Amino acid sequence: MKKSKELDLSLVKNLKPCIWEKLIGYSCFVTYLVMAGFKFFTRRGIFMNNPCHVILLFSGILLVTEKTKTKAIIFVSYLRWLFGPYSALALPALEGLDLPFEVFFFWIEHYLAAFVGPLTLMLFGRYGFVK
Repeated sequence: MKKSKELDLSLVKNLKPCIWEKLIGYSCFVTYLVMAGFKFFTRRGIFMNNPCHVILLFSGILLVTEKTKTKAIIFVSYLRWLFGPYSALALPALEGLDLPFEVFFFWIEHYLAAFVGPLTLMLFGRYGFVK
């Protein structure tokens, strides 16, 4: 019999990520690092605290690591922060993105954070409410 305080992860068949989850997770990390490089080079590093960047980093972490009780709690918090990428896609602020490929990576970052990451987490069955 399980303790009542433990999170029941028995509904999840595989707690470890599959190769597709890892591929998308590493794409999130690469995009995050590229955006961090852009912000560092243009001396706008403070903008790395925006919800979009945090969500992208959380997506990568959740996609490439094994599911645990702590990460399940992070996932619930993660869903609450999705307003950032959705807002950025609805009302993009592209002023000052002058470096080569910076605008391209802006769109990649926000589509990864808003749709690809969350849908991958839920549809592969390790997180979310889809059975």
